[in-house]
Amino acid sequence: GVVADRVARRLALLGSDVVRFAAEAALAAVLIAGRPSLLLVIGLVVVQGAASALFLPASTGLVPALVADNHLQAANSLLQTAYAAASVVGPALAGVLVVAGSPGWALAADAASYGVSVATLAVVKLDRVERAEGRRFFADLRDGWNEFRSRDWYWKTVAGAAVFNMLFAVYVVLGPVASVRYYGGARAWAIIATAAGVGSVAGGLVAT
Repeated sequence: GVVADRVARRLALLGSDVVRFAAEAALAAVLIAGRPSLLLVIGLVVVQGAASALFLPASTGLVPALVADNHLQAANSLLQTAYAAASVVGPALAGVLVVAGSPGWALAADAASYGVSVATLAVVKLDRVERAEGRRFFADLRDGWNEFRSRDWYWKTVAGAAVFNMLFAVYVVLGPVASVRYYGGARAWAIIATAAGVGSVAGGLVAT
């Protein structure tokens, strides 16, 4: 977050997606070519995760920078609807690509989506954000941490999300293994993941 605040928002977003595109494309290529080493896969995923860690805080301020205040709620609703739709279409498309080709081709399609993001962000015009001068990196980091921990509702929400993400990671790793072992392969996992996306959309509609 501190790094994202010190770099022009558009540059941070473009740079992050270029790195994620390259890492995902490389991962797809090595999987299509054969059985890559585990260390290579881990290295590419670490690079992609680091780029995502820069993209997410930089993207948080993107919608308010592009949309007038009176349209902000509608814009956020549209964004969440797009996320929900992607959670349904994405797993289904990935399942088709894995069954018809290989996991590498599914990752290649994912890499292409980062390419689309780069092309889209390249034409977005953002006003320059004035930032405080003379601030030190670690001073900003300390102030941000103090703001974070001063709000009980916020750090408790993040702690709960961290536990959920840890458990969800187990599900994402073991789910495909169980689908191959007990339910016939990638097709079953694609159906399960798509059903989860449908559930997310339904839950969102109920919450709305």
